[in-house]
Amino acid sequence: MSTMPELREFVVSQTVDTDAIHLRARMNTEFDARQTGKVDIEYARPGITIPIKIGYISLDVIDFTQARVQGFFDCLDGHSQELGQLALYFDSFGYLRPNNGCWNPADFQGERSLIYIPEFVVEEAWRGKGVGRAIFPKLFELPQLDGAGFIFAWPTVLGHLEPRVNGNYNQQAWEAKRDRIVEFFGKASISCENCLAGFRRLANSTFFCLAKDGGHTSHSILIDGEAPYQQLPPPITEEEFRRQSWAHI
Repeated sequence: MSTMPELREFVVSQTVDTDAIHLRARMNTEFDARQTGKVDIEYARPGITIPIKIGYISLDVIDFTQARVQGFFDCLDGHSQELGQLALYFDSFGYLRPNNGCWNPADFQGERSLIYIPEFVVEEAWRGKGVGRAIFPKLFELPQLDGAGFIFAWPTVLGHLEPRVNGNYNQQAWEAKRDRIVEFFGKASISCENCLAGFRRLANSTFFCLAKDGGHTSHSILIDGEAPYQQLPPPITEEEFRRQSWAHI
């Protein structure tokens, strides 16, 4: 008889050994400027012969050069609505616009790829065990990220994983869970001695970014000092109107 259920029960009841967290990435064939992939989060400490899958991360890896050639906004918006909305904070050449809070255009000038996380799921029994603190330093080390120095995400509730009653969500529960997810990303660690936090808001958007460099300004901002969310200002030019309309803003 397999002892896996008892072993799983024992492991989950303990604080997770971060050295036992491993990431296994599988990238799909590159399509235009975008490559998608999935990273399995596995727990495998000494004595466990078969790693336990405890979650996963979906990845979008955007080649900046190819996306700029194709038209940065049109390229990203053509792949997903989320990427199209993220592209609104970059100019038409794929360079970050100024006045984006603690994020400066110069931060991304040397970046080869834009890394975006559409989904990040940890199995419920493993939440609150320190898994998140172990993941992001290891994620930056993956060769599939092409040496990226930043990771973008939209911390929110994944609708396809949420229960519905008569086709509707419990709005209060949904908002409470969203706030917990935002807090989780805000506390994500990169194992930096002087870093106060992890992901910080991009301008006043729903998007957050994590810097690999522990000396980046974002790591000196407390959660209480985080920029509040605000809607984008109304478009001024026809091009801004087109982009916001296509991105469903």
